[in-house]
Amino acid sequence: MKNTADHPAIREYPLSKTQLGILAESLAAADTALYNIPCLYRLADGVDAHRLRDAVRKALKAHPYLSMTIGYDAHGEPAARRSAENLIDVDFWEHLPDAGALVLPFDLSEGKKLCRAAVIEGEAGKYLFLDMHHIVADDASVQILLQDIQAAYDGGR
Repeated sequence: MKNTADHPAIREYPLSKTQLGILAESLAAADTALYNIPCLYRLADGVDAHRLRDAVRKALKAHPYLSMTIGYDAHGEPAARRSAENLIDVDFWEHLPDAGALVLPFDLSEGKKLCRAAVIEGEAGKYLFLDMHHIVADDASVQILLQDIQAAYDGGR
């Protein structure tokens, strides 16, 4: 039996039937945020925004499916692609944008990111903003991500 460490990581996976359906509907409504999962959390004043940003980065890195992009396999079929180079950056904003500028449609072109994250610290308070396309996340995975962000913020994971 070969050691799995001797094999390169699989970087391309077929999309599930559910993901294919979401992709088709998303492409048909490309200029909408129909399948976005935006989350905006107002944070307590005592939260260290820079420490939170580091915790979010750590948690996102632990969930490689969030760094997935859409690509096409050798037969032209849509596929999920994962790459260590495609990690999600966590923006740091000094102002909370208007809702119309905050939640934007995702570009489902090949290689585009399907998750956004930002920590906001300004006069209006402190916030954590996450926005994920439903092709990479659902309510359960968002809850797990939030738990992992909290654990990373608290010094774990």
